[in-house]
Amino acid sequence: MKQLIDPYNRKIDYVRLSVTDKCNFQCFYCRPSLFKQEFVPDHSYLTVADIEKLFIVLGRLGIRKVKLTGGEPLLRKDIVDIVRVLRDNSYIQDISLITNGFFLEKKAFDLKEAGLHRVNVSLDSLNEKSFQKITQTLSLERVKKGIVKAYDVGLEPIKINAVLVKGMNDEELFDFVRFSIHYPFIVRFIEFMPTGFTQAEHQVYYFSNHEALLRIKEKFSLTPKIQKEQTGPSSYFKVDGGKGEIGFISPLSHNFCDKCNRIRITAKGDLKLCLFSQEDRNLLSILRSSHWEKKLEETLIENLRLKPKHHDLGKGQIGNVQSFVNIGG
Repeated sequence: MKQLIDPYNRKIDYVRLSVTDKCNFQCFYCRPSLFKQEFVPDHSYLTVADIEKLFIVLGRLGIRKVKLTGGEPLLRKDIVDIVRVLRDNSYIQDISLITNGFFLEKKAFDLKEAGLHRVNVSLDSLNEKSFQKITQTLSLERVKKGIVKAYDVGLEPIKINAVLVKGMNDEELFDFVRFSIHYPFIVRFIEFMPTGFTQAEHQVYYFSNHEALLRIKEKFSLTPKIQKEQTGPSSYFKVDGGKGEIGFISPLSHNFCDKCNRIRITAKGDLKLCLFSQEDRNLLSILRSSHWEKKLEETLIENLRLKPKHHDLGKGQIGNVQSFVNIGG
């Protein structure tokens, strides 16, 4: 069987698939107010049929893991159908979804029934005022109810993603750790990454996970969690006496590109070999053409040769990324 292996001998078995560029939150690090977003027209989105065809080929090439992203993926009216076609693909072994949690209470059961395995929920603050400042919504309690519902229906392990922002939520570090102690969730701290519209803010609000870990260790006893196979970006710790875990995703302070096992595909079918790629390759026209299977396989294999060894965020190079909302983060 053919396998997607990049020029640096990294086996690619994971796809982050954005299904929409729309979101009902406006988190400044993802969808900054200066970014005048032109939404992708609905006819330019990958349809359920497009996604089914896409993963027939990706599965044959070794993809086993899919994360559905947005924007906010639960804004797609056919999100349950998307999950279902992925579940019915014999190659795909793990289907997850990242959400802001706003619609999760309503949709968690149907997603689980359709075949979704687990969810990641973006939750940048446990404080209503800070949550409002970051997201521009008054939805904290609704998001919490969504998390509870996801847990009740078995969409676990549930991962809580908190982007650390200096002066907005860094003082909540201990609250988040206690959250992981009291509940069986994995709380992950993510470093704020710059985009074309947030470079100035990044200089002001960046808070490193290195500093976060030092602070946490002053107050809590942590035990590193040994992972059988370290392919993901997170490092995990058990907190003494805790039901859950905490994790750190540190693209700036601790580059993890050498373990990269993923590619990204946007809602309009653009293949991104790296979050900060300089160039994209659109796959939609191929999927809607004759002889699409052969063409798609050849295109994926050919373009994978261009996957970079690492990003250059440390040098201030952000590729063509102006915001995260339209590429799935």
